[in-house]
Amino acid sequence: MREIELSEADKMFLDLGYKIINENNAEVRYECKERLLGDRFEFILIISKISKNIFHMDGIEGKCCGIGYDLLQAINKKVEEMKWEKKK
Repeated sequence: MREIELSEADKMFLDLGYKIINENNAEVRYECKERLLGDRFEFILIISKISKNIFHMDGIEGKCCGIGYDLLQAINKKVEEMKWEKKK
């Protein structure tokens, strides 16, 4: 069985605790599950290839939540790899 080569952005996401749960022609979904001081946290990140929107949500309550600088860098790298056109 051949291993899939991860992109640079996907490696960045892995380093941040996110794993790809779905990637297709319409979107990429990442998920992060972690525990901190006994509390469980889940986050879902969706990068829509069609509408060019990005959603970062609490995976438990479904509320939108903020992102840190390192996650922003990974998102920017993924967008660059997907070759989204920049508006001029």
